[in-house]
Amino acid sequence: MKKLTIVLFATLLSIITYSQIVAWGTQFEPPYDGSTHLGTFYMVNPFNAPGNLWQVGRPLKPYPLDTTFTPPNALLTDTVNPYPVNCHSSFELHFGRHPGYENRCWSYMLFAFKYRIDADTGRDGIYVEIMYNGSNQWKNIIFDNMGDSNTVNAYGYLNTYKPTDTLFNGEPGISYQNSITNHQGWNQFDVQWFWNNNHAHMVDSVAFRITFVSDSIDTHKGGVLIDNISLYVTDMCNISVDEIPQNKILSLYPNPVTYQSVIDMKEMDNYDLSIYDITGKQVFNKKYNSNSMPIGTLGLHAGIYSYIVKSGSKCFNGKFIVQP
Repeated sequence: MKKLTIVLFATLLSIITYSQIVAWGTQFEPPYDGSTHLGTFYMVNPFNAPGNLWQVGRPLKPYPLDTTFTPPNALLTDTVNPYPVNCHSSFELHFGRHPGYENRCWSYMLFAFKYRIDADTGRDGIYVEIMYNGSNQWKNIIFDNMGDSNTVNAYGYLNTYKPTDTLFNGEPGISYQNSITNHQGWNQFDVQWFWNNNHAHMVDSVAFRITFVSDSIDTHKGGVLIDNISLYVTDMCNISVDEIPQNKILSLYPNPVTYQSVIDMKEMDNYDLSIYDITGKQVFNKKYNSNSMPIGTLGLHAGIYSYIVKSGSKCFNGKFIVQP
């Protein structure tokens, strides 16, 4: 599989209720990196790499792949030639918290881009996958249930695909261009996520992978053009996470976890403990009425876990490792 990776880092602002954490976007203009007032990103591997179908440049193809949303460049499955048969070519977008801001909330996220497509309807096209927390476990974005609620087509444009819109390999995806007059022939892909206060600390990083696939039949069509990719992450928490220095009220030891490991609450009791694996799946939840909460006896599989300890309006979180 041909793959391209873009890694994005963001400097998160000091937490204020209903404050926006980060917003970034790219229009694929030189030098293909940049920043907003809230975040920065850069590409690890350049587009136009040898053997990679995805290229950045001025489109030199027939309609509908003959223009860009923001001139002069866009991201295309080759700027000149039709797409080949038996293709499976991907690029990735990676976004993560800035070190030192691990306790910030991740309450809302919107991922969107503009696109045009010329492909064999119902056969060839693109699909979008998502991965959380560096787990290397990818899921088609249509089936993602990480957020407390998800909304496809956040702004009502056409066309984010549906689970029934499958490509030749059975993967839900996009394979056709809509006839849109009020948006100058541009389709909009957008999905948004919401996390409530209890779960707004579960995500440390997110990655998106966009893959173009084609079957063995050559239809001499142009492929896909993508422009104006954007990601917005917003903090809307109304819980306190840093009013009291966490190391003075909570500790987990030993870490990596042994049979004797406990979470020790030095000043309070009556807490709710939730534990999540690296994909964000809740694997444990229990209420405690003591200052010491054993976690070494829970029988968790080897891996990296995050935990949230919540009492009233107070919320504390951290990570621990279970070794093989």
